Amino acid sequence: YCLLPQPAYKQEVYASRGGYIKSIDAELIGMASLNVGAGRKKKEDDIDLSSGIVLSKKVGDYVEKGSLIATVYGSIKSTIDEGVKHVESAFVIDGDFIKPSKLILSVIG
Repeated sequence: YCLLPQPAYKQEVYASRGGYIKSIDAELIGMASLNVGAGRKKKEDDIDLSSGIVLSKKVGDYVEKGSLIATVYGSIKSTIDEGVKHVESAFVIDGDFIKPSKLILSVIG
């Protein structure tokens, strides 16, 4: 990380309730990344190399209310706030255990 520009702001995102992470909406995480500058809306746009999102939990993980689930980084405070809203919406937490799907379905050859 030390070779990349350091973000001016970071905001941690916490679980709104306890339970198992049932799903994480990849499109909303992508929109959050775009909002904080980690992507381009059009090809001429610059990428902010100090911005991004770190997901601290994955589908199937158990979380307590208030547990850290993600951290949003960026250079502009207002875009961080928008990104956090998308990340909060992306996590679906349920009381029932969710068996995560296999990462590798099969090996060919």
